[in-house]
Amino acid sequence: MTATRSSPRPRPRSLWSGAFFVLAIALPTLAAARPAAAQEPDTVPVQPPDSARMQPPRGAPGPMGPPGAQDTAAADTVLPPPETLPALEPVGDEGWVHGIWEWDRQDLLRLPDLSLLDLLERIPGLVPVRADISNQPEAAAVFGLGAGAIRYVLDGFVLDPLTSPTFDPSRLSLLALERVRVERRVTGATVRLETLTPDDARTKSVIEAGTGDYGINLFRGIFLPPRVLGGPLGVGFERLAVEGFTPGVANHNVTWLKWTWARDSAGVQLEYRQSTMDRSGVGASLVGTRSDWIVRARSAIGPVIGEAYVGGTSVDEERGDTVAVLREGGAQAGLRLHADIEGPIPTRLATAARLRSHPRLPAREVEASLEMAPLPWLRLRAEALQGWWTDHDPTGRRTAGAALGPVLGLAAFGEVFDGGALAGAGPGEALPAASDSGGVRATRDGFRAGLRFRRWGLALGAAALRLDADTLHGFGLPFEPGRVRTPGTRARGLEVSAELPTGIDPLTLTGWYVRMDAPGWLYLPEDRWRAALVYHHLPLASGNLEVFARLEHVFRGRMNVPASSGTQLSEAYQATNLELTIRILTVRAFLRWQNLLHRLGQSDIPGFRFPGQRLLWGVKWEFWN
Repeated sequence: MTATRSSPRPRPRSLWSGAFFVLAIALPTLAAARPAAAQEPDTVPVQPPDSARMQPPRGAPGPMGPPGAQDTAAADTVLPPPETLPALEPVGDEGWVHGIWEWDRQDLLRLPDLSLLDLLERIPGLVPVRADISNQPEAAAVFGLGAGAIRYVLDGFVLDPLTSPTFDPSRLSLLALERVRVERRVTGATVRLETLTPDDARTKSVIEAGTGDYGINLFRGIFLPPRVLGGPLGVGFERLAVEGFTPGVANHNVTWLKWTWARDSAGVQLEYRQSTMDRSGVGASLVGTRSDWIVRARSAIGPVIGEAYVGGTSVDEERGDTVAVLREGGAQAGLRLHADIEGPIPTRLATAARLRSHPRLPAREVEASLEMAPLPWLRLRAEALQGWWTDHDPTGRRTAGAALGPVLGLAAFGEVFDGGALAGAGPGEALPAASDSGGVRATRDGFRAGLRFRRWGLALGAAALRLDADTLHGFGLPFEPGRVRTPGTRARGLEVSAELPTGIDPLTLTGWYVRMDAPGWLYLPEDRWRAALVYHHLPLASGNLEVFARLEHVFRGRMNVPASSGTQLSEAYQATNLELTIRILTVRAFLRWQNLLHRLGQSDIPGFRFPGQRLLWGVKWEFWN
């Protein structure tokens, strides 16, 4: 595929707009913050921001009687929070040692990311692949592994790709998410997404609005009433319009609904999500809709939490200038169990089983995760995923690991991986480029072992990596030349993570570095690193003012990408980025300034060059109706 760039390019407004925005939100912050000598110590516990703690709900009577008298009237009129389903927590603690990264609700509100891929590229070993700045087909490679390496799981329901070997993370926004958890292994990754459920007695709304260079216009809204038809309801809408660096405008609309009915640690839940994409008039033309629905029942019995669910996915798309019509659908049903067992050996266990109807996905799957702590300084973990295709061929993966310590600040860890792809679907017969209707099949194994030292505010870690793969699959994205399969070899590498104190509290220096030696592998740069200076501070003891700033530099070395004549070398990419979020009570003003040094002529895919500096700014506002 070739990309034309003959039309006039929109001019960036980054320099002056960004300077004005920084001054506009920084000056009030400096005025509100007290001198350091007059502040309370930062060690004073600060509660999460909640305007309800500062004023009673609307309609509730205020304090009555002399000072110290109990306000029983106000207490009696406050409704209890709605009942929700018991949580099905995943197994495994987060952290670089365990290969698990997690962002909670406050983290997601603090970061000015547009899509899920913006979050994933913060993780070592995950390489973003984009054709434009936003709203275009995207993918993420895990240590050079393409299709079938990443699973996206929405509240236990696997978001299977049906019309492509790879699920497009640009279809997933961050506003409606309660938590994002990424379990990265050498042989692949699982991205677990948990959507919002109202947990407050009052109706709550969340609004996000932003604009920026290259025609970016963003609106996201979430409405969370605590009681509708007997249970909490979450409703959301998003619209993202981007001109980007290609001719034409791409629009993306998302609607989301989640309703829960729960009583006494048991209940049912209905969830629905629809994503409508209109990329007509741009290089990767696509007009279509994807819908996912799930109905689940969950209950807690002692230490065990169980769930049964059924759901389905339907995709209707029109692609390309010749308008290839793709219609795919499939059903999914499954069971999930989680148990926390206290005793001489604390144990956490999570299991799942699912059935699928789609012919190019494993028809049956069983998975389990187990974590044990037989000694205070020893932690053991095991994972297994076993599936069977419709032709009864098996596929799956297995992981076993151990972590020792910390002893005097030093911890050692090791993991062994064995198995195949995590099962991405192949393209259907309606695709002209389809050479077969089978799914992604590959064999992958490897190990990761290393040390980490943490003391005195310093954290340093290093790990050796090895990965063997028999076949490497392309992502199936529009800029790839049909079905891409190349033979794999052995890849060896090194991973380093660091967090350094600066001596100026609360300023820290963080970063990571990954080097892989795998000549000829697709989407695997030899070097990739990310270093950032992070300032995160709550100047007031009340917690009503929060300042988060991150100045970072990212680098990706040259990497092989698919081309019509085999492979082509993509040039190195580097950029200096600035993120700034200032929260006053529950209103956040945010700024996302990428490539602020205005480096030109860079790209992930040859022929699809990124613009220079680009700016996004806006507000996020949480309020009670």
